[in-house]
Amino acid sequence: MLVTACPKLTPGWSQPEVLDLIGLWGEESVLGQLQARKINMDIYERISHSMLEKGHNRDAQQCHVKIKELRQAYQKTREANSHSGSSPKTYCFYEELHEILGGNPTTMPSADTELRVWRISLSDKLNLDNRKAAQEYEHSTQDEMLCIMRDQSNMLRCLVELQEAQWQERLPLQPQQNS
Repeated sequence: MLVTACPKLTPGWSQPEVLDLIGLWGEESVLGQLQARKINMDIYERISHSMLEKGHNRDAQQCHVKIKELRQAYQKTREANSHSGSSPKTYCFYEELHEILGGNPTTMPSADTELRVWRISLSDKLNLDNRKAAQEYEHSTQDEMLCIMRDQSNMLRCLVELQEAQWQERLPLQPQQNS
């Protein structure tokens, strides 16, 4: 007999909302970053932002807590099924979580995980290199604009000086005499 356990959804978490959260959590880049770093609240902020784009108003802390609850429920179900003689149990999100956790509830990274982390690290480095190149281009463009502005300012100064010289060479107006 298969026993299905679906924990009480945290107040306000609907099943579609949890499935969207699991989908975001399961993205390769998110998984790799969560596994590669100890301090990762910025990742939960991005998850929260993505949840908002999907129409779910969840902050980073709520996403973090829910993911932790989901991981624990998955591990508990998996452990219960590992004992011989017990009735097999399942969890309503077990299959989705099994895809994410890869059947490995421990924090030991697998070769796949290490490869994912390496790819993400390389991607981050390439993005950083691209940002640096873009900043260098922006700085050179700004330098060119400053040179153009200096040249224009010098030309304007010369024109003002020429105009002042012309005004000085003109004869002053004769005051009109009233008769």
